[in-house]
Amino acid sequence: MPLFLITAVALEKLSRNYIVLAKISRVLKPGGMVLSLFPDKGVWREGHCGIPFLHWFPKGSDPRVYYAAACRFFGLGYHKKNKTYIQWTQDSCEWLDNWTYYRTEHSMKLIQPTINTFLISGILKTTGCK
Repeated sequence: MPLFLITAVALEKLSRNYIVLAKISRVLKPGGMVLSLFPDKGVWREGHCGIPFLHWFPKGSDPRVYYAAACRFFGLGYHKKNKTYIQWTQDSCEWLDNWTYYRTEHSMKLIQPTINTFLISGILKTTGCK
């Protein structure tokens, strides 16, 4: 059983991260700690595609696609791979819709009592099971 565990940039990719955190908490030694570093919805730059505020738009929304295309037209964005602006935009938005689950700091604080955690601006510290 580990006494200390670090996870980095993973919780925003889990639709039900509370289950994973509860399992981690269960296997920690009493008094053990987990430090999870991940972006919450409050960060201004979406780190997977490099477009500021893109994750603030509702998933699947047309304004999100148009905004991403405009940003990409002006040179922003990662992993361009010689794709057209529209193809890159559609691929990036689809990937974000399918594989990211940004949460607010408030929603992360709601799971604290169940897994004995402490959240400070996107940094979640979990201590061992109660």
